[in-house]
Amino acid sequence: SSGGGVPKITVSWQNPTAFFAGVLIVRKEGSALTGVRDGVKVYVGTGTSFTDADVSFDTTYYYRAYPYNEKKQYQTLTNVVSVAPQSSKKLSELPEGALLKIKEGGVPVNYLVVHQGKPSSIYDESCNGTWLLRQDIAEERKWDAAHNNTLESSDIRAYLNGTWINRYDANIKNAIKQVKIPYRQNGGSGGTDRTGANGLPCKIFLLSGYEVGWTTSADPHFPVDGAKLSYFTSGTSSAANNKRIAKLNGNNTDWWLRSPSTDGTNSVWYVLSNGDFNNGYAINSDGVRPALILPRDFLVKAAPNSDGSYSPIDD
Repeated sequence: SSGGGVPKITVSWQNPTAFFAGVLIVRKEGSALTGVRDGVKVYVGTGTSFTDADVSFDTTYYYRAYPYNEKKQYQTLTNVVSVAPQSSKKLSELPEGALLKIKEGGVPVNYLVVHQGKPSSIYDESCNGTWLLRQDIAEERKWDAAHNNTLESSDIRAYLNGTWINRYDANIKNAIKQVKIPYRQNGGSGGTDRTGANGLPCKIFLLSGYEVGWTTSADPHFPVDGAKLSYFTSGTSSAANNKRIAKLNGNNTDWWLRSPSTDGTNSVWYVLSNGDFNNGYAINSDGVRPALILPRDFLVKAAPNSDGSYSPIDD
């Protein structure tokens, strides 16, 4: 592994229980070790792990463990591991619009960096991280089969934080922040906008109308459930709409927001295939673009992939 631009390798092992007085760890560059004297002694003791900071990026190191007894007789069974530390950067160093490859069911998928930090003071501190939005629409689903635009009890919220989150590989799933996002409590008409510590707990969510650049100036029936994310442009110009366009299987497709329309209890706002806005019944099927927040110190490989995207350091 590496952190803060400094390469480090942590080696761990399990010690034997019989005839054990300690363990010797030996390191060698470029090829496997053949004996106790073939390499550099980096650790002697009775512990079960060691962090080696005397290493360089993009160099392959081999480590071999030699348990020994009280007579300093070494066990010579092959216990060798090799690793080449890679240079890294923090996710917070990526600009808005950069792409991070996240594996869904083992398959890398591009996610857009749409914001760094808290979008505004109306957000809970848990939202202070790197905001990621799936670049392409994942699928089409009903927002709520019961035809209700109450987000906290909606099918889409349950699906994203149940079935969907389990698609991510463990390195991502375990790193996703539990956050409290601004939302319209109790649905559209008669509901209340909730912010800060009163936000909706979740890990995976849909973006809101405000987060993609619309406000009540665009339509009075938008709830005030967020603030614009840096990637998006305010308003309804062509440039602003182009930032919101997303594809499903290569075709521009409508996609859901989390914002209910405040003029009723059945309609939800969504992004049209041309990037403009509309609202429709929650029982309809529209595109789903999962969003999530990772810690800003989450590490990615310093060098981008051939397509310009970045990958987690542990991929």
